[in-house]
Amino acid sequence: MSKMRESDAGQLSPAQASKLVQVLELEACWEGMKVRSGSDSSLAMHRTRQVAYDAYHAALVEYTRAHSQGVPEVMRSGLKGIAAWCRMMRAIFRQAELAGSASTVHVIAKSFHMAERIAELRKIDPVRRGDTPTGLPDAISKLDEILAWCQAATIAD
Repeated sequence: MSKMRESDAGQLSPAQASKLVQVLELEACWEGMKVRSGSDSSLAMHRTRQVAYDAYHAALVEYTRAHSQGVPEVMRSGLKGIAAWCRMMRAIFRQAELAGSASTVHVIAKSFHMAERIAELRKIDPVRRGDTPTGLPDAISKLDEILAWCQAATIAD
C-alpha cells in the first residue's frame, strides 16, 4: 500500500473520501480518548478505549481492503507537519463534501490539539479553536484557520 499524498487526496472519489473521513474520524476519536482520559486507568476507561480502537481498526481494515491508496499519516514535525496534515485533510474533506455530510469533530479536535502542542513547545500564542464545526464546509474553514496560524507562526520565526 502506498503512502497518500495531498494530490492523491484531491483525486479520491466522493464515496471513497467519505469512507476515508469515517476511518480518520474513528482514529481521531480513539486517539482523543487517550489524551482526554489522562491518567484514568480504570477498567471502564480501558474498555471504552478498547471499543473505540476496535471500531477504528475494523473500519481501517475494511477501507484498506477496498482501496489500494493508504491512509494519511500525521507528520508531527512541527509547523510544517501540521500544515501538511491540514492540507491533506482539507483535500479529503472537499472530496467527501461532494458525497454529502460526514462527521469531522474528532479530526478537527486532533488538528487543533497538534497545533496547541506546537504552540506550547514553541511558547507562542495558540490558534483559537472557536465553535465546533457543524459540517464539512465548517471543518474546511477550521483547517484553513489552522493553516493561517501555521503560516503566521512560520513568518514570525
